[in-house]
Amino acid sequence: KSAYTSFARKYKAKKGYIESEGQLLNALRDYEKLLRVVAPMRPLLYYHYTKELNSDNTLVRAKLTKLEMELQQCGNQILFFDLNLGKIDKDKQKKFVTSKILAPYRYFLERRFATARYDLSEVEEKILSLKSLPSKSMWVDGVEKVLNKQTVPFGKKKLPIAEAQNLVANLSTQKRRKMQDDINKTLYTMS
Repeated sequence: KSAYTSFARKYKAKKGYIESEGQLLNALRDYEKLLRVVAPMRPLLYYHYTKELNSDNTLVRAKLTKLEMELQQCGNQILFFDLNLGKIDKDKQKKFVTSKILAPYRYFLERRFATARYDLSEVEEKILSLKSLPSKSMWVDGVEKVLNKQTVPFGKKKLPIAEAQNLVANLSTQKRRKMQDDINKTLYTMS
């Protein structure tokens, strides 16, 4: 969190990085470093995988939601940076995209400039961000809960569908086809 806060403090008030190539290069390096170093992928992946194994585990779901909310708050702190990049005038955009010193960030800048016309104000973007996480995660959680309760017959026992899907690749051809047919039938009954 402190890395996001210090990035925001450093660049939110100063807009020089949207005027000069050198300052933009430094800002993009800091932005890249922030996203690369701070991104908490391990805990996020751990909670996602744990939730996949047992979607009824409310503790894991709660921790995952808390982590996602924290990441969302951090993302909202630096949202201004993307929005400011999108506000760079068209002439400077062309200059920055063709710049040799900004070449490592060319694709990022091209994509940012291309999507900038869809940007809303910072406040509106934050509201959308805050609204999207709960609704999306609730939908995904509901679907995953229903999916994880489904079972597929395998020999004399029934396997959870997620386990069956992971097992398919390790079976002989005949068993693999039978298992995949059973999985497809189970998923079809849900649709």
